[in-house]
Amino acid sequence: DKLDIYILYIKILFAQDDAVKAFNTCRWVLRRLGENVPPPEVVEDIGVHATVKTTYSMYIGFSTPELLGMEESKNPIHIAIMNFYRELIFVSFKVITKQLIYYYICRWAQYNSTNGFCRHTPECLASFACALNDWFDFSRESYKIGKVAVDLMKKYDVVSDCAPFVYLAVYSSVALLVEP
Repeated sequence: DKLDIYILYIKILFAQDDAVKAFNTCRWVLRRLGENVPPPEVVEDIGVHATVKTTYSMYIGFSTPELLGMEESKNPIHIAIMNFYRELIFVSFKVITKQLIYYYICRWAQYNSTNGFCRHTPECLASFACALNDWFDFSRESYKIGKVAVDLMKKYDVVSDCAPFVYLAVYSSVALLVEP
């Protein structure tokens, strides 16, 4: 499958310390899959603050049980898009500013919200919880979304795949502000 080859290619580029090429390859694949993923210079014009607020409004109306019960997507293209967003966020930390990373995290969370949850959702929601908490200091709301990320790992049986990232993100950035 070509998409799996691109994921491997991105990981190789990153391992070879070519994060810029890995980042651009992620964007290129996402665009080919139908996602509008603007370059960093355009993101600055779009407005990160407004994007974070819009994404927040997509999640805030749901209770924890409703979030845990969201429809699961079985669409392989959706799952691939979620995986490429995950890679985009990972390689972004070496390429762009934290503010711009938040924009891409929000795009990932928006896509997740409108297309159904999948095995990449725990990492998506953990990232979004961190972005929310850092951007707006919404510790209670961020905590709720982070806890959903932790619970979804069990639901999708992906604990071994993403537990280190999800636990680190949720418990070092979000939960420490809420839990005793």
